[in-house]
Amino acid sequence: TLRWNHVKVDTDDIMLVDDERTYELIDHMFASLSKCFKTRKIHVGMDEAYMLGRGKHLDIHGYEPISTIMKRHLEKVCEIAKKHGYEDVMLWSDMYLRAFNGGGYYVNDFKKVPKEIIDSIPKDVIPVYWDYYHDEERTYDIHFDIHKQMSKNTWFAGGTWSWGGFMPH
Repeated sequence: TLRWNHVKVDTDDIMLVDDERTYELIDHMFASLSKCFKTRKIHVGMDEAYMLGRGKHLDIHGYEPISTIMKRHLEKVCEIAKKHGYEDVMLWSDMYLRAFNGGGYYVNDFKKVPKEIIDSIPKDVIPVYWDYYHDEERTYDIHFDIHKQMSKNTWFAGGTWSWGGFMPH
């Protein structure tokens, strides 16, 4: 989609939020997915958008905090999802954690989530906490406690991986 300029881009790997063609594409995606799958739950990703609002969006609309842009965009995405019958919209929570953790995802000690971060998460969005790397219970406890502040409906995505060979680590 980005390679062949079907939608405008904010930066190299981020679609331009607040552009009509972006939402037309998302609408087509949801329409297609709703025909292919019976589930009324959808995961929209939205992780690693570190430069959101820092490219073409900045040129067009001026500076806005990432949390403001993300909330407005997610509200539009949720509206489109509802139009296609989706009841639950999920996304990776790392963008929210990075916003109050100096850009890092993993938090070493419990932190209070700032109100502006909590308020920037639309009510009907379910944050998904992912962690594929840790083996200490304390790390998970800290992150679950942080996620409880963000939403009552947090999901967890863990993994058994074998990226270093044929056997799980």
